[in-house]
Amino acid sequence: MSEENKTYTQEQVDKLVQSETDKIRTEYTKQIKELQEKLPPEKDEKEVDLANRLKALEEREKMMDVQDELSKKGFDRELADFIKSGSDIEKLTEILKNNQNYIPDKHKGTETTITKEQFKAMGYSERAKIYNENPELYKKLSQ
Repeated sequence: MSEENKTYTQEQVDKLVQSETDKIRTEYTKQIKELQEKLPPEKDEKEVDLANRLKALEEREKMMDVQDELSKKGFDRELADFIKSGSDIEKLTEILKNNQNYIPDKHKGTETTITKEQFKAMGYSERAKIYNENPELYKKLSQ
């Protein structure tokens, strides 16, 4: 018999199909196992919880270190909410040290003060000028 004219029984066809299916299934099973070995192992719920607790503990320790550093430098410990590392504390110290003696021009007091006697001796135009520039001072002096 030639291959073209071969006839198979249903049982033989089923065996051939089953054999080919098994070969494919075995091949895919091997591939799946290889890929699963390459995947990182999944963490169970306890491991995830432990990792989260460890992270929270590390953050608290870092916060406490920053608070200790702040108190050593003479700052309020509550500033730790705004400062993330020791280098930020150094920057803050440097900025405050550089600006410690700074006084804005508009906040400087007037060099000349006016007494009630000087106010009484002033003319109308000088009193009007004080009234326009500083009404509260005018009220105090005119009483």
